Amino acid sequence: MKKQTFFADFVPVRYNGEKNSGQERCGWKNRQTERKLLPKRQMYIFNHLYEELPPERLGKAMRLNPAYLSRLCKKETGISLSAYIRREKVEEAKRLLELGEHSLSEICSLLGWSDQSHFSQVFKTWAGVTPGAYRKRIPKKN
Repeated sequence: MKKQTFFADFVPVRYNGEKNSGQERCGWKNRQTERKLLPKRQMYIFNHLYEELPPERLGKAMRLNPAYLSRLCKKETGISLSAYIRREKVEEAKRLLELGEHSLSEICSLLGWSDQSHFSQVFKTWAGVTPGAYRKRIPKKN
């Protein structure tokens, strides 16, 4: 059974017509389409955490303007797309620290940070402690 679409699922959008025409046209943007982008964006980021992931690359992969994608991210999560990517990388770094199989410099390199001190700053911003302090909090496995 096909899902029924209601008028309330669409929002009016203004956009410019031809270049320098000065005319504006009205259109409709589907809110359901925007909702479908969130899981796709999350999955793409999750699958590419170990690579450099600028918003431009994500936009290209999703066939959307990076600025538009960032606005959608801000609207859905409350943080910018770049901040969202950093937060996800910090969460992955936490998991790697808990495993205890990699050194801090290896984790930093794996997740695409070239500067360990910058990585530590970003980690502290999101986790509240430095990566070394976070690792010390983890109970030792026997």
